[in-house]
Amino acid sequence: MNDPKAPSDWFKVDGVDALVELALNLHWSWNHAADELWKALDGDLWASTQNPWVILRTVSREKIEAALGAPDFRQELDSLLQQNRDLFVSQGTLTGESLPVEKFHDADAHAANSPVELKTHASWAMTL
Repeated sequence: MNDPKAPSDWFKVDGVDALVELALNLHWSWNHAADELWKALDGDLWASTQNPWVILRTVSREKIEAALGAPDFRQELDSLLQQNRDLFVSQGTLTGESLPVEKFHDADAHAANSPVELKTHASWAMTL
């Protein structure tokens, strides 16, 4: 089976990375603000699939280049991309941690083999 993220000819098009970012983010499967972009690339295919990844993998490189060259299309894409990036919240914002915390596949086994002094979890920091 082909890797869906494998680079292809259209991947070399300047700006296509923004379309890929939107296409692979499931947020846009229920938020339809980006639908017009996909319709602009191929309205018939969009109507039948509602799948941005199918659009990107099917539409010709020339059509993608033309769309990315259109100022209105590019402005809308940039706006949606900024909205997309604004959705991400860093873990540190949620936990109050300033440094990344090590994650372990088997946290219980790791905890059993680590002295309390080496604990980096926020709950341990409060007890030291």
